[in-house]
Amino acid sequence: MGKSWHSQVLEKLAFKKREGRHHISSNMLHPSCFSAKENTMTIKLTKNSKAFTIISSYSSPYANFRGILEELTDLTTNINGEEYLIGVDFNSRSQRCGYRKEDSEEKQLQEYIAEKQIFLLNSSDSPLTFKHINREGWPNLMMDSSHSLAAI
Repeated sequence: MGKSWHSQVLEKLAFKKREGRHHISSNMLHPSCFSAKENTMTIKLTKNSKAFTIISSYSSPYANFRGILEELTDLTTNINGEEYLIGVDFNSRSQRCGYRKEDSEEKQLQEYIAEKQIFLLNSSDSPLTFKHINREGWPNLMMDSSHSLAAI
């Protein structure tokens, strides 16, 4: 049976660190795996005793969209008020992601952003994350808990 995507990422990071190929100086940032779920993984980084969490998530076009949002909610609830940055590929068929029609996922995403009081970092002048012959858009979204992480 194949390894999960998050296990593969952690193995690559560990190998790079062992080989001295990591790009982050160990005395600057201290990474640790915080949690991994079916579609989502978090990495906690600490610098000068201040922690923040990076959350990475992937949603298949056929996945339960509400389930992905519930995973994100569980993870953000369990980090005890720390700042976090979410990078997610929703594969959503929504206007925000470059499609002509809005679907129920678009509404769920808007409700999630409003409920969690997080900031969507993507805008119409952000570089495209998806480009096809007849479509382009931003299915890969970045969201920030405090807007201060955008400068990192």
